[in-house]
Amino acid sequence: MEMKKKLPAWLEPVFFIVLFSLAVNLSFSYHSGKGYFNWKSEIWSDRAGYYIYLPATFYYHWDIKQVPANMDEKTGYGFRYDTVNHKILTENTYGISLLLSPFFIGVHFITKVFHIPQDWAFAPIYHHMADVAAVFYLVFGLILLRRFLLGYVSEQASFLTVFLLFAGTGLFYYSIAASLMPPVFTFFLSAVFLFFLKKFLNDPGKLLTPPGRNPSEGLSPEVKANPGKFPSPPGHNLDEGLSPEVNADPGKYLYFLLFSLALSLEILIAPAAALMLFAVFFLDVSSLQQLKERVRKLLMPQYSLVFLLIFFLVFCPQMAYWKYSNGNYIPGRTGALWFTNLLSPRLPEVWFSTLNGLFIYAPLMFFILAGMIVIIRKKAVNAWLGPGVFVLLSYLLASWWCWYSGCAYSQPLFTGFLPLFALPLAFLLQQVLNRKRHPQTIILIGLMLLCSAYTSRLSYTFEECFFGSAWDWAQFGRMLNKAKILPVKPGYSYRNDFENGAITNGATTTRLLSRSGDYSLLFDRDHEYNMYFFEYLDNMKKAKQPAKLRVTCQVFKTATSATEAVIVCDIKKDGKQLYYESRPLDVPMSATRQWYAVPANFDIPANLDPWSEVRVYIWNRAKSKFYVDDLEINTD
Repeated sequence: MEMKKKLPAWLEPVFFIVLFSLAVNLSFSYHSGKGYFNWKSEIWSDRAGYYIYLPATFYYHWDIKQVPANMDEKTGYGFRYDTVNHKILTENTYGISLLLSPFFIGVHFITKVFHIPQDWAFAPIYHHMADVAAVFYLVFGLILLRRFLLGYVSEQASFLTVFLLFAGTGLFYYSIAASLMPPVFTFFLSAVFLFFLKKFLNDPGKLLTPPGRNPSEGLSPEVKANPGKFPSPPGHNLDEGLSPEVNADPGKYLYFLLFSLALSLEILIAPAAALMLFAVFFLDVSSLQQLKERVRKLLMPQYSLVFLLIFFLVFCPQMAYWKYSNGNYIPGRTGALWFTNLLSPRLPEVWFSTLNGLFIYAPLMFFILAGMIVIIRKKAVNAWLGPGVFVLLSYLLASWWCWYSGCAYSQPLFTGFLPLFALPLAFLLQQVLNRKRHPQTIILIGLMLLCSAYTSRLSYTFEECFFGSAWDWAQFGRMLNKAKILPVKPGYSYRNDFENGAITNGATTTRLLSRSGDYSLLFDRDHEYNMYFFEYLDNMKKAKQPAKLRVTCQVFKTATSATEAVIVCDIKKDGKQLYYESRPLDVPMSATRQWYAVPANFDIPANLDPWSEVRVYIWNRAKSKFYVDDLEINTD
């Protein structure tokens, strides 16, 4: 299918204005009625930790005597007040606050002019500000990304790519629902970085043209009008004459400064963004000679030293805060840098787990993966750049102690790399659009749109955390049913492998021993109670109230003596006990120092109030030492 027709100039502004209006409306609608100062509000927990730099700077002047009482508690302890040392503490960096600052200052003046309550910068108008700012950076990033893609594909393919990335990946959730989390901001910064890097290199790249086909077929008018911007043949010096051109064109050096600033700020927000440095050296490089020339040029002092200076200047305010908060110029806590799975990376879980698996929550990524395969087979420019970064990022996440990224939708770090992964998707779309077989083109694009609809729908009903274990398909099915994607609601079941901190209910986990995954529960003299399941009876029914509760857990006993522990089922309503039974946690002597499945069945009394509270826990009466893993609860 030839794409020679030039699209009307008014299409781009109309497209993005409509997209901006739609996204703002969706964001306001999503947060409508959910209140403030709760886990569903915009400024809560980690989001409050990224935001606190603004009110602390403009309102409190980092003076704890001026802070509103209990605001750290009211916003989920994303930051906290150190009343002993008189400091405002947050573990997050200031980058998002910096990007929010124009909107924050604008809202501050609006509240002054129209006498709107400020509530120390936590009033509803500041929550709405976060929604608008996230959508602004989303749309701005998509605009820059589309213009970056125009150096490689047609206008039609570029429009389709940016729309699919918005609707079919985690970008939808993080721009609409979790507006103060890093992904939408790192996406924007990656788009800025690639756009100005491309301008700096002044080389839009080249798609591999099959024999017998017009090399300019499917390319945008902008690319066709500038044929001199295509990469040189292999062996030719890509950057030949770069320094004199830079000297002759101050704008070219400005592009370098801008992409350096964007990348430095992105690394401050998400250190994994350092992988984007590969694009600096490999974007549009098609030979070893070109790579050597690129490295040689970028190591010149006017580039390398200036980049380091910009990087240092971006980090200076953060280092000043670290000095203020812990007395050092480096972070006081480095737990987030622990890579405990380097030799056993959790790649299947990162990609396919019900607990934030990349492809399960955003199946459009399968098409991005297909684009990577196609672009490698076609031996096109940048064929290995996207796949290489994808593999490295996957390994990095799979090696991290919290491979599922906590309470998140899909794998949030991948969202920041979407501008780079847009290249193989755009390449695939260009190949599809160039085909003259209309039914196949319609089917493939239809499947991509269907995947995008799935992700958008799931994102819009997602409740910040997945409340299930790493492979809990029953819980995932209930989530799909809630999103009206799966028409049948699965029967109730509960499984906890103690990997997901969102469902451990404060239990103390250990990495010393586990049956599955990395964690189990430890019971000893200091842990008499260390497992707690809670659910309303009404949520456990399918057609009627369950008559039986079947509990199974895996137990590892370290001594030959009996544990003397019991599994307890306790049902209450408004503090009144309706049912209480216990079953022994029996482990045979022959099963000492190995995992053993312990079953416990409980008969539930009939006609209980549907909102009765069902609790299941283990009581370590003798305070003996043993481990528990893989708890399962089913109903009959």
